[in-house]
Amino acid sequence: MLKLTRKNEKFIWTPECEHAFQAVKSLLISARILAQPDFEQQFILSTNASSYAIGAVLEQVDAKEKLRIIAYYYRSLQKPERNYLNYEREALAVHPSLKQRIPMVGYPDGYTLSQNLMPL
Repeated sequence: MLKLTRKNEKFIWTPECEHAFQAVKSLLISARILAQPDFEQQFILSTNASSYAIGAVLEQVDAKEKLRIIAYYYRSLQKPERNYLNYEREALAVHPSLKQRIPMVGYPDGYTLSQNLMPL
């Protein structure tokens, strides 16, 4: 399905695309995946980058000491961004996560930033 988002790619929505989309949508909104944020607890923002995409996951540790996903962010890299060094792509994942998609980290208890500097 990622190819469907490319600029010069012909957009053809196949039954396989629909099935994959519905499966992913169902998983991402299920209680097994997303948890409600606890604004009394610290947030953990984990980022990662590859040569073609960046992503981030906002998590918290629950009462059972298990990491729970609160929100996530992902996007493909623009062509110039693909030339960045890996640590630059990792840093690139932090800014939009904090600014746009994952606003919860601005609460008083703050957050911990976790980056995997090994390429995917």
